[in-house]
Amino acid sequence: MDLPGIRLAGLTTHPAIAYSGEPAADAQPVDGLFTMIRAKDLLESAFALEGLRVNCAANCNTRTFATLAEHGATDMEPGGAIAGSTFFPGLLELPAQVYVSEVMHEWDGHVYTLGGGLSFLFAPDDRPTQCLVGTRLDEARGRVMELVGRGVIDHFGVNAPPPGQRPRVGDTAVYAVEGPQIYDTRCYVAAVSGIADGEPVIAGLFDCAANELDERFQPVGIDETRRRVAALVAERYPSRSIA
Repeated sequence: MDLPGIRLAGLTTHPAIAYSGEPAADAQPVDGLFTMIRAKDLLESAFALEGLRVNCAANCNTRTFATLAEHGATDMEPGGAIAGSTFFPGLLELPAQVYVSEVMHEWDGHVYTLGGGLSFLFAPDDRPTQCLVGTRLDEARGRVMELVGRGVIDHFGVNAPPPGQRPRVGDTAVYAVEGPQIYDTRCYVAAVSGIADGEPVIAGLFDCAANELDERFQPVGIDETRRRVAALVAERYPSRSIA
């Protein structure tokens, strides 16, 4: 293949596998995966290429890895599984991602929170999205606001107020959002470790383009990020390693 400055490494498709209401382990490849496999075979045959990669995105997790590999996948994108933002039933990965905002103001009977980190795989109208609101954990546990569907625009999160005392401007609001898409947001992302031990520590802070940031909110560079991730894995999982 004579394309100066270009090296063809493989093909990708999204999504490659889908659920149909059955247990996650029964998820099946979609037609697009088989089309990609045929395209790979045609490219290798027509241009004398070897070892083209087959990258699969969406719905990749421990329940679907084996099925994808059996059908020819060489690379997978388990972003949702790693980030704990999966929401289909029957998965081994547990939801572990929240959006932290705060109350900005109240207008026309609704409570508005800063919405720069709200992003939905499904429209908010399809499934109720709720948040806890308050200044202390014990207070927030009993105060739940439900997001009012206003489409996916993210200037504000518009919520029905909770019963009882109204939230105050500046109160923290913690949302459980299904399938958040980080690259669609306008917020920082913090990877936090030690929560289960009661000793939360920010392991890394990132922008919406996945650049790790230092204490001055400046990118640290991909090599430094890889070094930090490898060090964290070595500390918490001594039997594993990242090449």
